[in-house]
This record gives sequence, C-alpha cells and structure tokens, in this order.
Amino acid sequence: MSGSNEYDSIKDRTEIRGKRIFYSIRYAMGLLIFFLLLSCGSDSSVLSPEDNYDPYLIEELLIDGNSFEITTSRPVDLRFSYFNVENSEEKYKGYSTDISSDYKKFSLPVSNSDLYFEIEIMVISSDSHMDTLLYFYSSEPDTDFLRVDFVDVAQGDGNLIRTPEGHAIAVDGGYGTYSPGWAPEQDWNGAGQPLMLNYVQNEDVHHFSYLIETHRHSDHWGGLQDIIDAGIEYDYYLSPQYTIGYQRGDYLNLDSAVSLQILNIGYPPDAIGTGVNNTSIVLKIVYGSTEYLLTGDAEREVELFLINSGYNLSANILKAGHHGSRTSSTSVFLAAVLNQFARVVTLSFGTGNPYGHPHSPSRFNSYETFGTNQPESSYVGSNFHFDIGTIKTYSDGNVLIIKY
Repeated sequence: MSGSNEYDSIKDRTEIRGKRIFYSIRYAMGLLIFFLLLSCGSDSSVLSPEDNYDPYLIEELLIDGNSFEITTSRPVDLRFSYFNVENSEEKYKGYSTDISSDYKKFSLPVSNSDLYFEIEIMVISSDSHMDTLLYFYSSEPDTDFLRVDFVDVAQGDGNLIRTPEGHAIAVDGGYGTYSPGWAPEQDWNGAGQPLMLNYVQNEDVHHFSYLIETHRHSDHWGGLQDIIDAGIEYDYYLSPQYTIGYQRGDYLNLDSAVSLQILNIGYPPDAIGTGVNNTSIVLKIVYGSTEYLLTGDAEREVELFLINSGYNLSANILKAGHHGSRTSSTSVFLAAVLNQFARVVTLSFGTGNPYGHPHSPSRFNSYETFGTNQPESSYVGSNFHFDIGTIKTYSDGNVLIIKY
C-alpha cells in the first residue's frame, strides 16, 4: 500500500465500512503522520510539561472490527475514548492495565454491529506521547468481557458482576422495597423501589453464584432481599453475619479466570465496636491485569487495617467507601490503591441526600471520577463525570473500559 493510498484509506470515512484499517508508521513517514494526527496535545493528568510529542511512537496500528492491535517503538501505556457518532449517548473511556509493553491487543465493547465510532487514542511512554483520531465500524460483539456494573440504586450501593464464563454475583442492592421510615418525598434514597431487582431482570440474569451483603445496613442489603423474594436462584448468600466459612484472604469458590478475594469480613482486630460500617466485606477482583476494589461502607479504621495487612491493594478502579463520605477514602488509602496507570474512582449516592455525600471533592482531583447521580457540591474538572446513572465497566483482561 502506498503512502497516499494509506492516507486516503483512513481519511475517507465512507470507505471504512466492513474493511480492515491498517497503517504503518515508520521513521521516514514523518510528514504523513503530521497530517494523520488530527488531535494533538498532552493529558496534564498524565504528562508533565516537559514531555515531548513523538510522531514516531506508534509503528503499527491494526483496527479490525472491535479488535485493536498496536505496536510501538518502546513500552507505552494507552488511554483512549470513543463514541457512537450516530448516538453520542453511547460513549466510553478506556485505559490499558497491563504492564507497559511495546505491543498491545485488546477488544472494545459495543452495543451492536455496523455502528460508526470515533476513537481517540493517546499513547504514552515515560518521556513522550502521541495521540491520533480514527474512525471504525463495529462488528457483531463477540468478546466475553468481565462486566462490573455500579448500579444506580439512588442512596446506596449495588454491584452486578458477570464473569466471562457467565457467573453472576451481586454485591449489595440498595434499599429495595425494604424501607423503614420511608416517605414518598425521599426520592433520593430509592427506598420502596426495587431498583436493583429491575436492573437484574432487565439484564436477563436468572441465577447468581453469590449474593454478597457487605454489611447489615438497609441501603445495601434491601435490594438483595428483593432478588430473593422474586425467586431468582442463587448458590450462596455471604455476609459478615453469614460467612459460610470464609475468612480474610480467602477466594470465592468460582470456576472462572476471574478471582474474587475477600480482604475484610467483619470487624478487623483494631476496629471492634467502631460501627457496623467497619464490618464491611471488602472484595478484590482480578482479571488478567485488570483489578477492582469494592469496599462497601468501610471507614478509615478498616482502610488502615488493609494498608497494614500485607494484601496487594493496588487496583485500576476503586468503589469509594461509604458513598464518598469523609469517613472513608483517606488520602493514604487512595494513594495505596490507585497507584497504577488507570486510576478510576466510582461514587454511588443519591442526589439531594441529607448526608451531603460525597464529601470533600478535592480528594478525587487526581483521579478519573464517575458518579451515579449529581452531587450538591461543585466538582470542577474534566476528570469528573456525574449523573451517569448506572456506571458500566468492561475488561478483556488487558484494558479497563467504562461506559458513561
């Protein structure tokens, strides 16, 4: 393929449908690359002012349907974002999670085939960067991702986890229809509404390997009771009161490439009597190089225990404890957990809640932050994304991708 034909094949968007898009970037093609790079500039949250823009960093890029392969001149990390040009509500952010390397292959989640997407890719090495804007048409979705959804249950927590093999795990479920003291004007809390159950049914989940109640507060376990009352089958119910033999450090019994490790269950030794929040089950999820940490309502006492426990706390994505309350997500805990390239925080809370959740937005200024609803406090910055509703995340084991 000649240089001009290569350029035309990328620029002519109407000819991309159903084709493989391949272009090689060589050192002798600097001028061509200049015109191909439609979007330039550094990401200040990743790159320092002295970092250099390097048009030779990408050597080969292959786009084949929903699959990407990138070869670079030296080890790199990736950030990318893409959206459905015909429906801008379908948009995603992605991060590489593997150890920096000069070759990366990963899959992208899409809702359907034959959709037109714009994708911006930023390639980042230790001393330089490069970014480019491309377009592709989606193929029929064919990748079995790890799915971790942060369900919008208003004021509460609810996670739906699905492994590539098809196992489903629910971690909390909001208030559900269990609603002590509920009044109709309290829409912020979701009480009286089977929000988790509705989501599970809409997602066509008919069986759970585990229902996990992180602790005995109704904004966490009420929605799980809805699932049980609806007759949806499950194998195990796990909670700090019903440990079914599990202890800290144990892995859930699941035949899957995804591991789920219990880092806390019940009061840690130095937190006894500090409140039910500190009995929260803390769960570490690992698939390939992608890692999640779900913390229930665990507060600073549990965070300190975890830091001193010897467990590997590093994660690409952290569900902030206690709905972003000031009692959780201490600066030392955030630094211990979010020390990888992809540093993402999710916040689950209800708009207008009387607790003022989430508190202290400045704690999350250094992280890409996603919230289910709209906070009353002012969050300023391109790294804050609020009022999303359910936050859907995907991983093929090599990348973390968030639909928002």
